[in-house]
Amino acid sequence: MSVLCRRVSVFSVVFLFLALTVTVCGQGTLEAALISPVGSLAEHNRDNSNSPGVRGASGNTIDGSGFTGNVVTVAEDPNDSHNTPTNIWYVKPSEQAGANPPEIFYYDLGSSLPLESVVLWNQNGSGGTGGVRDQAEIGPITQVSVATTTGSPGNFTLGDMGALGWTPGITSQAVSTTVGAGQTFDFGSPVDSQYLRLTIDAAQQGNNGQYAFNEFAVLADVPAPPVQETIFDAPPGGWSYMYIANPGEDNPAVGNALDGTWDHDNGSDEWDGSAIGAGRPGGAQVITPDPDSYLRIQDTGDPRDHGMGDPGSNRKVGFTKDIRPLIPDGHDILDDGVTMTFRARLATDGPLDDVHPDGGGATAPWPAGGDGYLIHDGGKGLFGIHQEEGDDQTISFSLALDSDHGSLSQAGLVMNSLNGTSRSGDVDTGEGTNNQLVIADPTAFHEFWVTVKGDTSGGGTHRVDVYMDGATTPDTFHVTSGTGEDEGRDYLALYQGATGQSGAADIDFYGFRVGAWAPGDTGLVAYYNFDGNTNDHSGHDLHGTAQGDAAFNSDVPTQIGGGQSMSFDGDGDFVDLGNPGELDFGVGDWTVSGWVKTTQSGGSNRGTLYSNGGDGGGGVRTVLTQNEQSDGTLSLTVDDDSDKIQAETDSDTNDGQWHHIVGIRQGRAIAVYVDGELQDSNDLPGGYDLSETSQQPAHIGAARQQSDSSLIKELVGQIDDVAIWRLTLPHSVIQGLADGTYNPLTAPTTALPPDVLPADAELSDFLNIDIGPSGQRVEPGFVGLPGAPGNNTGGTNLPAATLIAATGDAITFTLDNVDQNGSSVGGIDWRDRGDSDNDGVSLVLVGEDHIKNNSGVIRATLEGIPEGDYLVEAYFVDAENSQSEAIEIYLTDAAGTSVLQDVLGDASFPGGNPGGSGEDALTTNLMDAHSAAFLMTSDGSNPIQIVFNGSLASDDEMPLSGLAIHSVTAAVPEPSTLILAILGLAGLAVFRRRRRALL
Repeated sequence: MSVLCRRVSVFSVVFLFLALTVTVCGQGTLEAALISPVGSLAEHNRDNSNSPGVRGASGNTIDGSGFTGNVVTVAEDPNDSHNTPTNIWYVKPSEQAGANPPEIFYYDLGSSLPLESVVLWNQNGSGGTGGVRDQAEIGPITQVSVATTTGSPGNFTLGDMGALGWTPGITSQAVSTTVGAGQTFDFGSPVDSQYLRLTIDAAQQGNNGQYAFNEFAVLADVPAPPVQETIFDAPPGGWSYMYIANPGEDNPAVGNALDGTWDHDNGSDEWDGSAIGAGRPGGAQVITPDPDSYLRIQDTGDPRDHGMGDPGSNRKVGFTKDIRPLIPDGHDILDDGVTMTFRARLATDGPLDDVHPDGGGATAPWPAGGDGYLIHDGGKGLFGIHQEEGDDQTISFSLALDSDHGSLSQAGLVMNSLNGTSRSGDVDTGEGTNNQLVIADPTAFHEFWVTVKGDTSGGGTHRVDVYMDGATTPDTFHVTSGTGEDEGRDYLALYQGATGQSGAADIDFYGFRVGAWAPGDTGLVAYYNFDGNTNDHSGHDLHGTAQGDAAFNSDVPTQIGGGQSMSFDGDGDFVDLGNPGELDFGVGDWTVSGWVKTTQSGGSNRGTLYSNGGDGGGGVRTVLTQNEQSDGTLSLTVDDDSDKIQAETDSDTNDGQWHHIVGIRQGRAIAVYVDGELQDSNDLPGGYDLSETSQQPAHIGAARQQSDSSLIKELVGQIDDVAIWRLTLPHSVIQGLADGTYNPLTAPTTALPPDVLPADAELSDFLNIDIGPSGQRVEPGFVGLPGAPGNNTGGTNLPAATLIAATGDAITFTLDNVDQNGSSVGGIDWRDRGDSDNDGVSLVLVGEDHIKNNSGVIRATLEGIPEGDYLVEAYFVDAENSQSEAIEIYLTDAAGTSVLQDVLGDASFPGGNPGGSGEDALTTNLMDAHSAAFLMTSDGSNPIQIVFNGSLASDDEMPLSGLAIHSVTAAVPEPSTLILAILGLAGLAVFRRRRRALL
């Protein structure tokens, strides 16, 4: 099962309304994400009701209390010495009214919560005698006094919550103490209350009577919700994109809906932006029951026929998400294959507006048994995917009841009908031949895994395989793609977009992955171990046939430890794999690995490990060949019949010893490895298509001439353990295949995280650094570098820069070109590659800019790190070039010794376009794949030095894009303490969640 990391909504408490979420990935494990920009006042709530231009924080405040009229701006007070910076709030107690009574702000949390502690930071510094107090009212009499930084807490008078019409959360309970500013007041044990009270006692003397605040935090003791597990494990490498319904994150703004990356300004939408029960009938909202959250979409019919016109009548509610940046160049998402996953049900209870029938008539309560939706308007439905290429094609899926259409006899999942082998506008429910997966109860949540791929064998345009609720065998349908379109791009759709229909559905999550992947598919396509036969042991039955007198041999690599290999004498010996479509990867990624032992030499005496396609003019091919470019070396050659691209090993592989050979394609690059180490790589043009099945067949031990099909490049030697994957294996896994840690049947298909943390450890962000030149865009939740040189500055180190950690500690940070031995190597260059189009993807901004040392060495020095343990994540990306693929990391301990860490960084960036716009290929998954994590311990006094040495690889250019430093602490016992609100306005980072996906 996969764990669904779910962000739990939390409250934003007074001062600024930053949205903070908490992710719960299991009992006692907390992470979170700051999803609003830090310190941008324009992004937060404004209250102009009493004083135009005054920023307010009325929000959940009671009876008009709050900062209304009390936040002084430069425009109102030209003598304001603070100039109202955007990272601090200044509050002046009612001076505009000519008096200085205590200023009391009441806050309603919205529900009773077990409050645990509270902290207030006052940034005024020395001078002044006024009192600033936080008074947390539990019932009518409980209070907390917090002193200013100048000392005295002053005197105060209790407010009467009852006079404001408040109902106390509990009966009277007296708690009173005084603590210094910035320290935490702990109630001792959780105390239930719905209300908070903040009192400013008097004007600050100096600073124009104002108080400056940069943080106010309230903590509550809230049990972690049960873990939500998915039935199906994610495909290798995870999902290309995943929407997870999370409260507090869905934004109705046009162009920024749902998780901030969806659009509802399209032809199938008339949503007014309201939740169900507000605004026009129907709408969209996230609902948070116990234990799960889900998105509800309701279309009640046609409210226009009931006096509610467009725009925003809610007669159609639909969202689209641009997925073109997530799809490899040249891949047609429907024709070449896609995998979709979603968990959904028809809605029957909770908030549901009345039916407003199309055409008018009496409104009625929502049907107790639910109301489904049909495929409509040329292939649109609840879960849809659109391919722009091929004159627009759309395929969709909806949950429907038999009562929704006369052609349905049972409830279930409906999809495009079968209506010919060309795209058609007549594929809706009731047109052509209906396609439906029967479901006994669609009002219960069901999890679906769906693959779609171009296929006319069943009389339609595409084959659809549907797996439900953990099934390992699919229900197969042949469908005809529709012509429905709302955006001129590839997109996902969440639609209830038919004016004449009504329906309501709940969506837990919805995602997709490029390529058609069956559940449990590891990406291994074929595996030949040659232990007495030429069978494929991957389970796909792509068996080979031995030709000539190719024979089995007991000489095998010691890393394998047993079995047999196959011997070839160079005279008609090879293994014929035929021409299966499974070996045709087109524009997709792949890995070919195997062992070879040969003494074959001579520039014209070439021997082949693996080949697919025709060699020579007119051929499209992929070949791993000995002595192809230079005598003794092995080359990976690809040719799309237009551009022949090669990568060649540095070391000789014809020395009569066993060598492990790997050739890979990843996006716009190929690379070749020997014995687990990268030897060479080369870039490919965009959309480079290696569709080989129409060419010569695939062979092991030989290749074919395209012009006359003659056998060429026959190997003299031995081959063992040939394996083919339809994905790129990470470097760490390639090393494992070479050293015998893995075999092709056990090799993981994604890089495993370092096992460096205790099982009960928790992480909180300490200091996240976006490393790049001045003027760059800084990732939210990260800090940039003060004093950094400008873009394209060469050979310049970073002078000592002061960075403020989440704890408030001032950290001195420097960057230079000194290696682990203390020697200067090369120089540091500063690069800003431009702006990515993937602005909504976490960590993208980190990858847009970086520093680099073409000689392979960068040192980062941190001074002022408090004593403790830390996990460091380092990111290595140059968004336009492949860089060092083998980065050693040295950490200087307290004794001054450089210690090599047991982790290797990888900065090769295959998705880039040298000299072009490689930053558009940046994604969260790609950034994670080009990071390395390691532990460090600070003694609280000595500086910490981290040296990144990329000189091991043939391309030793060393980029460094960012550092994320996390404090490591023991797990909080259940029930888990969740941060309810942290308003960190001075660049204070909070917990950060790196992946928005099913893990």
